[in-house]
Amino acid sequence: MWWSLIYLFIPLMIIRSNLGELWVGYFLFGVAIPLILFQYAFAKWAGKHGFKKLFKIGYFFVSIIAFTCFFVSNIYFILSLLILASVGIAMLESTTEAYFFDILEKNEKYRFYGPYNTAIDAGSFTGKIFGSLLLVFLPFKFLFLLFGSFMFLLFLISFKTKNIIESRRK
Repeated sequence: MWWSLIYLFIPLMIIRSNLGELWVGYFLFGVAIPLILFQYAFAKWAGKHGFKKLFKIGYFFVSIIAFTCFFVSNIYFILSLLILASVGIAMLESTTEAYFFDILEKNEKYRFYGPYNTAIDAGSFTGKIFGSLLLVFLPFKFLFLLFGSFMFLLFLISFKTKNIIESRRK
C-alpha cells in the first residue's frame, strides 16, 4: 500500500510543485537507498530477536513520518522525510515473507502462498483507489493522513502477530 504513495502520488506532487521530472528520479533513487542498506541487517535481526517487534517499530515509524508530512509545507523536507521512512519500510520488506513461511507448516506453504501473494496487489489497489478518491474531495496533503492511518492500522494489527524467533527453531 505504501508504494502507491511513493511511486504514484509523490511523483505527481513533485511535478505539481514545479520541480521537474529530474527530481522524481532523485526521490525514487533516495527511497531505494535505505532499502538496499538496511534490509539484510533487519532480516538478520528479526531472525535472532523475532519479527513482532520489528513489525511494530517499522509500521509505527512509517505512520509517524506520514503524519508529520501532513504538517510540513516544504517539499524538500517532505521528500527527505519520505526517504527516511524507507528505513521503516526496510524493516518490513524482507521480513514479511520470511514471517509468512515461518508460521506455516511445510505442506501449507504451497497451498497459501498464492492467496498471500495477492495481498501485494490488493494493497496497491486499495492505496490507489482510496488515495484517488481522497484527492477528488481534499487537498493533496491529506494523502499523508490517509497513508499514515493505513500504516497505523497495520501497526495495531502487528500486535496480533506471533513472535517467531528463527534462531530458537533450529
